[in-house]
Amino acid sequence: IKGRGGHQLAEVNSDYQDVKIKKLETFMKENRINKVDVIKFDVEGAEQAVFTDFDNIAHRVRFCIGEVHDGLEDFMTKVFERNEFKVEFHKGNIITDLNTKWEL
Repeated sequence: IKGRGGHQLAEVNSDYQDVKIKKLETFMKENRINKVDVIKFDVEGAEQAVFTDFDNIAHRVRFCIGEVHDGLEDFMTKVFERNEFKVEFHKGNIITDLNTKWEL
């Protein structure tokens, strides 16, 4: 996503490249991942695209931490809280408590 994020690997005047993103559910399915202990995310403003349908896999995720950008705090809080994660913000990062619904 052009013009977002505070970190970059390219020079300031370089051309941007499009990158493919996948929903977590798709990534887990394609890689046959059944359970996830920790998800660390820093998707530079693409939180809504990445966490679409998170409800379908939330019970298989134990803990999440990541940066939230562009006023998406409310969106991410709702995503996690409706899946019974406790949410805390610390210096722009969102941190969830351990998921009590995590299936062993």
